[in-house]
Formats: sequence, structure tokens, C-alpha cells
Amino acid sequence: MNTLPTLNYRLVDFLIGILKTHAESLNRLAALFGEDLVFDMLENAPEDFPSAAVSQEWEKLFSLFAPLPTSGPLGDAESAYRRLESEVSDQKMAEFLEFHVWAFPFYRAFAESALDLRAPVQNSESAAQLIDAAVMAAREWRAQLPIAEEYRARAESAASLPWIRFRTELMDRFGTRRLGTVISRTE
Repeated sequence: MNTLPTLNYRLVDFLIGILKTHAESLNRLAALFGEDLVFDMLENAPEDFPSAAVSQEWEKLFSLFAPLPTSGPLGDAESAYRRLESEVSDQKMAEFLEFHVWAFPFYRAFAESALDLRAPVQNSESAAQLIDAAVMAAREWRAQLPIAEEYRARAESAASLPWIRFRTELMDRFGTRRLGTVISRTE
């Protein structure tokens, strides 16, 4: 198991990746269907996602972050929040899409937890688990969108591409397995 250097990849970095990827996914859906239709899809999606069981599974992922070191440079916690806001703002999205970026349940599970945004990921295997969980959460979130069956495959293709890229880039960064989840999770 490869160990990441201390503070090399932190919760804030992971959340920025999630927000940017989800924003790109939403933008791709808006390009495919038009903003009005995507607005209707998002507003009419079931509100029971994630289930309590899924939320509990996500909470188990919190243990993949190491406690903050007691010495060394940590950076300002407030600057981590500013980085999140800046990254979403830089996406230049329609207001309703930006709202739904912030409302992405997987992001919110971490952002609303007691974890410090500066907390480092424990190691490469932990990073791989987090990445796989994020990709699966995005897929499950997309599955609950009210999209007509005849358009679902195109929508899935358009919206999943940013998540495949997210996974590939981060797995490369950490030198971990490359194709496992993407191939095994597609049906």
C-alpha cells in the first residue's frame, strides 16, 4: 500500500474535484437537453436520495481521512472554504445548476460532517475507495433523475464522462488500479 505524503491530498481537494466534476456533468446534461428541461428534471427528482443505508455507507468513508497533524503547516481552514466557493464560481453556470452542484448529496455528506477540510487522505488505497465511492454516488444520483427511457443512455453517456475522467486522473495521481470500477459498474 502506497502512503501519501502528509497533507498532499486533503478533504478540500477531494471535494473540489467532486464539485467540479458534478458541475461539468450538469453542464453536459444542460447542453444535451437544454437548461429548461434539466431544471425540470432536477426539480422533479425524488427527494429520498440517498437512502439511510447509503448515507451510513458514506459515513464509513470518513475514517479514510487521517487526523490532522499536531505540527507543521496546515493552512487556514477559512481558505479551504474560499477555495470551494471559488472553484464552483469559476464554473460560470446558470444559478439553478450551481445550486444543484452544492446540493449534490455525496458532497454534502462530507461538507456537513465533522471532518476538517484540511484533513489528509490516509493513503493511496483510501484515496481509491473515496474515488470509487464518488463515482458510484454520482451514478446512483443520475439514475434517480426523471429521464425518459429513450434518452437515458445518451444522458448517462454525457453525464458519466466527467466522472470517468475524474476517476482516471486521480487513480493516475495515486498510482492505483485504473479500470476496475468503471468497467465493473457499467451494465
